[in-house]
Amino acid sequence: MRQRARVAGVCSALVCLTVAWAAPAAAARSGLAGPASPKPAGYKIVSADFSAPAGLDTPGSVTCPKIKGVQTVPLSGGVLNDGTSLQTSVNSSWPTAKGWSGRVSDASAAANGFTVYAVCAKKMTGYLQQESAAVSNPAGSQNGAGYKCPKDDELLGGGELSSSQSTLVNLDSSWPAGTSTWYVYVNNASSAAATFHVYHVCAQLNVPATGYQLVAGTPVVNAAGTQSEASVFCPGCLSTIGGGLV
Repeated sequence: MRQRARVAGVCSALVCLTVAWAAPAAAARSGLAGPASPKPAGYKIVSADFSAPAGLDTPGSVTCPKIKGVQTVPLSGGVLNDGTSLQTSVNSSWPTAKGWSGRVSDASAAANGFTVYAVCAKKMTGYLQQESAAVSNPAGSQNGAGYKCPKDDELLGGGELSSSQSTLVNLDSSWPAGTSTWYVYVNNASSAAATFHVYHVCAQLNVPATGYQLVAGTPVVNAAGTQSEASVFCPGCLSTIGGGLV
């Protein structure tokens, strides 16, 4: 388990928001965001709230809207776990064809709430969602894997889906490891072997014209027995089109 956390954001002049899993919990709950910037056609952040019963792994999904009859697609997304117990965690967070899905594990004795977010817009040139081959996640281990966008494509967002629904399996880290690769670490503290898939969302962006870049926040110490928060904002008039935490 990593004891220092760093948030990374993918920025461009096309869109501006703070992605759900990269935002501090307090800011996400209060609806705060970064500085306003230009947004792409059909841009909209959608979310839905769910209840996670104690002792279970619970799914939730949100769908991007149609704009004048045209279905928008997810650029990125994430899951906000409302629980303060260290026994609650995000199991999986991944893109779907029309939105975003997540699963939250609650190993505590009390019910928990969580919110699934999707950052939506009309399809960009070369828009592509892909799922990696299954990655082994043996019992009692932490495993990582990355998935790279096709040549000349830029990364918008990404995520992970575990095969296990055990409350002892959780998503440790999920972030843009460069401008073309999404990387994740998954913890399997259960007694059964599992697998997971890595997802990326990519598009063909004009890097000079859009100012596309990757920015990283200052590392934050995550002391033993505590829950910590971290955030990062894009520079100048650039806006976040994706982000994550390592």
